[in-house]
Amino acid sequence: AEAKAPEALPEDVISLCLGVIVLAYVTRNRFCPRLGGSVITKVPEWIIGSVGGIVMGGFGMGGPIVIMYYNEVIASRITFRATIMATFFLSNFVRVCTGAVEGIFTDQILFWMALCLPGFLAVAVIAQKIHHKLNETLVKNTIDGLLFLAAANLLTKPFLG
Repeated sequence: AEAKAPEALPEDVISLCLGVIVLAYVTRNRFCPRLGGSVITKVPEWIIGSVGGIVMGGFGMGGPIVIMYYNEVIASRITFRATIMATFFLSNFVRVCTGAVEGIFTDQILFWMALCLPGFLAVAVIAQKIHHKLNETLVKNTIDGLLFLAAANLLTKPFLG
């Protein structure tokens, strides 16, 4: 019998690949920050957007790709923050509208959302008020830390179910 290629990559494979990429990026930022930065900045924006959109739309994991790219090409932390906010607002708007049409918002999802939303919004308001007081180093370290946690999540997700 002739071997056939799978029609789609399993989500676990995508998760592991993205986890390795994110971990490699964070490791480079920590130990060799100048290594490869010029290569990343030469990738056309539409490619980053397309890959991030495919991974985000198909698997909900496209954020790190976009964040890594913006982290390389945007020098100002204020511009970086505004760009991330706008990107994720528009991305999530599309995802919520599509999800609503598809009927994915079950009573259980709405229940968990109602429990989490007050705390999430309270912290978002506090962060909005103090973000301008944070220095550049703290912001960069926080981004790297959050990307490291994302990589750890992506790398362990396939094994933890």
